[in-house]
Amino acid sequence: RIIVNTVKDCYLTLGLIHSIWSPVPGRFKDYISLPKSNMYQALHTTVVGSGGKFVEIQIKTKKMHKIAEEGIAAHWRYKGGKYLTDKDLNSFTWLRNILESVKENSSKELISSVKGDLSNEEIFVFTPKGDLIKLPFGATPVDFAYAIHTQVGHKTSGAKVNGKLVPLDTKLKNGDVVEIITAKYHKPSRDWLNFVVSSKAKTNIKQYLTKLERKRLLKFGERLLDKFIRKIGKKTSELTEEERKKLLERFSFKSFDDFVVAVGEGKISPNKILRFLRGDTSKLKSSNSDKSISDKDVVIEVDGISNLLSTTAKCCCPIPGDEIVGIIVKGKGISIHHKKCQNIQKILETEPERGINAVWNTKNHNSVYPAYLRIITKDKPGLLAEVSSAIASTKTNISGANIRTRRDGKAVIDMKISVKDLDHLRKVIKLISSVKDVESVSRMCKNK
Repeated sequence: RIIVNTVKDCYLTLGLIHSIWSPVPGRFKDYISLPKSNMYQALHTTVVGSGGKFVEIQIKTKKMHKIAEEGIAAHWRYKGGKYLTDKDLNSFTWLRNILESVKENSSKELISSVKGDLSNEEIFVFTPKGDLIKLPFGATPVDFAYAIHTQVGHKTSGAKVNGKLVPLDTKLKNGDVVEIITAKYHKPSRDWLNFVVSSKAKTNIKQYLTKLERKRLLKFGERLLDKFIRKIGKKTSELTEEERKKLLERFSFKSFDDFVVAVGEGKISPNKILRFLRGDTSKLKSSNSDKSISDKDVVIEVDGISNLLSTTAKCCCPIPGDEIVGIIVKGKGISIHHKKCQNIQKILETEPERGINAVWNTKNHNSVYPAYLRIITKDKPGLLAEVSSAIASTKTNISGANIRTRRDGKAVIDMKISVKDLDHLRKVIKLISSVKDVESVSRMCKNK
């Protein structure tokens, strides 16, 4: 390590060294002309010394050495503790990026995202106009786009490297000329987080996705809340300022938007909100059923596939007559499951606020629901026709059928039918079971 007084002395010293010892090709780095993002400056060279050994030499001024040893605070000290110029401030871009990351990420995420920025490895690439851009090693066109401008990064739809179209996860190399293709309505993808390396790119992508998710949850939370409080003749948009203030105090939120987002995330049970607004915990009576249901009950108007907010779960395929429960799925709606569905037992134990006791709406008698049957029979010609005939006698539609033969010689018929309710399904199963050579009939689900 050689410490000199001026930048001019750095280059004069370099010339002197190269005149005495032979430099190793490709091992010279000029970090004075192109400082690292952490403000490190020096001339690095490797020469062939006595005995043929490689010797690495670093040449710096006193100021450069001080910054390398003590960090960026030394730069400010060299300014005498005075305000920094715009040029100085531009040198701290990497630090501003880190500060942005602090706002959005946890400590572990922050360490991971800026580790590359603080690494000694960097690459230098060019814009089509010849401007030099410094990036962390392993950077991609998306990192480059965000280094140009946040909005350029957000609207990136493609990239050219050295005049050729390349995938957005392409690793850039020193000297590459990068051109970003943008589209007005293009948006950042969550997949970009799998390959970007710069803290600025990671931070801006996460910020955008967080805002997008919040907007979606806000909309869903309002719709979900509307569905519940309409029992007392209200809509979310019609709540008075006094009612909103009381809700914020009761559930400890600073803004009503934050409160609605929490509803959309399933963090607050809409039933609790309903009880609070109504001011009592009395029983509600369903207009669609003779039985009384509690405040935690809601009549889900399932019409076979979905309605405004609910869908029947594909893991257990419930039909009217089955005991059901609704599970609030973050930002998506209410998923209707069979009460004994194994997939929801853990959720009901650990996050009971996401559970909603649902009942079927029996108003629409024309609604039909998919049911899946597995029929085990002896393998003989014409048996599928006999089974189909038995089903048709109940005026039941067959939507699909698949038959295969097992190694033991038994035939397995997987069949999809449309039924009105559990009683209808039981009638169909009874008739199929009465067909000669049918050994068993069991209800199953689509994905089993």
